[in-house]
Amino acid sequence: MPRIRSVSLLLPALFLACALPLFAQAPADGGGGAGGGAAGGDAREKAFDTNFQAGMDAIDKGQFEEGIASFKKAIEAAPDDPTSYYNIACCYARLGKKPEAIEWLRKSVEKGFLDVEHIEKDTDLDAIRTEKGYQDALAGLKAAVADTAPPGELQYELVVPKMIDKTKPTPLIVALHGNGGESKVFANLWRELAESAGVMVACPQGPHAVPGAGFSWEGSSPDLFIEVISKVQDDYEVDETHVYLAGFSLGGTTALQVALHTPETFAGVLSMCGDYSSERMKDALVGAKAAGLGVALFAGEKDAKFLPQARQAKADAEGAGVSLLYKEYPIAHDLPPNPKDELAAWYKWASALPRSPKPAAAPEGLKPGETPKPPDAGGKDAGGAKAGGGK
Repeated sequence: MPRIRSVSLLLPALFLACALPLFAQAPADGGGGAGGGAAGGDAREKAFDTNFQAGMDAIDKGQFEEGIASFKKAIEAAPDDPTSYYNIACCYARLGKKPEAIEWLRKSVEKGFLDVEHIEKDTDLDAIRTEKGYQDALAGLKAAVADTAPPGELQYELVVPKMIDKTKPTPLIVALHGNGGESKVFANLWRELAESAGVMVACPQGPHAVPGAGFSWEGSSPDLFIEVISKVQDDYEVDETHVYLAGFSLGGTTALQVALHTPETFAGVLSMCGDYSSERMKDALVGAKAAGLGVALFAGEKDAKFLPQARQAKADAEGAGVSLLYKEYPIAHDLPPNPKDELAAWYKWASALPRSPKPAAAPEGLKPGETPKPPDAGGKDAGGAKAGGGK
């Protein structure tokens, strides 16, 4: 039975599992987590992690009452995490308590759980499929998702160095904000690097709005990032042998997943505090090695949720022989200290890696069901928001 560990990306099968809890997100101002202050944030994050995991363990054992109790405690620590509300709905549905299940599903949607596809396929909710309350909640969710999509075509912020020669190929970085972030805010982080290194930086905006926050990558497809490259090429000469993908938190997860499964398109990838699934992504590292993809991973020493995954990713990348840059910082789930300097150091490393002179062909994109998907979720992070939850 599929079960949410955090709000999932709808980036096709590479992402068909569960997602990460909202609470892991960092605040836009670089603070220490929800609640303000590093000490308080760390304590609340630890309480959330402990109770959320206890809830997942209870569900795995079929102990749904215990699961409900644990997720309610997780909500006390991170009241804006929609995945806890959603998992409570699943528990009530498994217990046959239909009114409670529908009510908690409604609450999860109000908190920002927008994954229509997962809800429709999750067997944990089968007991309430025919209930009018469920159908009304799903219809309302579909309408909300449609209403919150940014108007018009693909939106992105493009940072172009002032001295660019439009007749000559220029390297390009596609940089993804965290869940709840905004492209314009995240683009500011990259302006100094663009100017000093002579590289363009395109920051696309997530396709759906997070209620009360910024934008989310839910409902997006890997084709979106290929489209960004194509749009930039309409106006500038892009050096197709030096196109990079980078991101923070959910954006970092997305960047790593997409780059590993389309390594012929990208020269390098940077995942900052992103999620990693060895089971689903280890094999893709072999292809990354063959394509010459440079993999960079930034992790927080105090990021209890994702540090073990970052270290596993490091081990898997080293085992595959991938060109790797790995750094840990004395932080929790946040951008590294002196982020502009760290981004400059990453780009200097990535751009020095050997590349084939043959331009990479843009792939058609991943199709649903082609590759498996690890977890991740919503909330606000650096790139435009505040942690009320969300990775």
